[in-house]
Amino acid sequence: MAKDFTDAELNEHVSDAICETTNLLNELKDSVDQKLKKRASLLAYWLKTYIHFVRAEDSFLPQSVPRLKRGQIVHVDFGYRVGKEFGGLHYAVVIDNRNDLKSNIVTVVPLMSLKENYKGNRFTAVLPDGIYPHLHKKAEGLLEEANILLQEFPKIENDSAKNKAKLLAAKLLQNRATKMIKEIGHLKQGSVASISQITAISKMRIKSPHNKEDALYELRLSARDMEIINNKIKELYLF
Repeated sequence: MAKDFTDAELNEHVSDAICETTNLLNELKDSVDQKLKKRASLLAYWLKTYIHFVRAEDSFLPQSVPRLKRGQIVHVDFGYRVGKEFGGLHYAVVIDNRNDLKSNIVTVVPLMSLKENYKGNRFTAVLPDGIYPHLHKKAEGLLEEANILLQEFPKIENDSAKNKAKLLAAKLLQNRATKMIKEIGHLKQGSVASISQITAISKMRIKSPHNKEDALYELRLSARDMEIINNKIKELYLF
């Protein structure tokens, strides 16, 4: 059970925490070592993000995240971690069989982009289908919708209100598709599941999806990829 502080003890405790945090950030940012400077940047970013989470924690509704099924791809802010723990913004795959809509927690396996210098090990698994084909197909679908709207444009040229609505809708679809294609460019080479980093997260960490307009809405890994992840989980954790 957490200790109950007196007001004086609490003030001292908070002051010490502020002092330690300030000293560490200053030490890191003033270092000549670029790795330490980068650590200062990451830590500062995460502190601001964490403060945002704390402020929103009491008002957060798990239902603001669509129902998550096994295989669902999500974009997660894993935050600042230590050592070799998985941190930062990454895609992940839900492994709950059927996550409750009102549950604050969901279990995921982080996903990484496949690099040219990737060296496989028993804790990771290359996914033959990965994320890119799913998102690229969705982006192409958005562009096709936009083109259909633009093709209809000459037929309604006498109605300025309809013109504006159609053009605006087409532009929004094109923008979403362009942004999506840009964001997933680094995923072309493939995806890797980091099985050993399987973790439970608060749904507050999920950046996307949140609604039907999000690129990741109801987007799931292929059955083949999920079977690979399932087998790896059995290999590492079942006995």
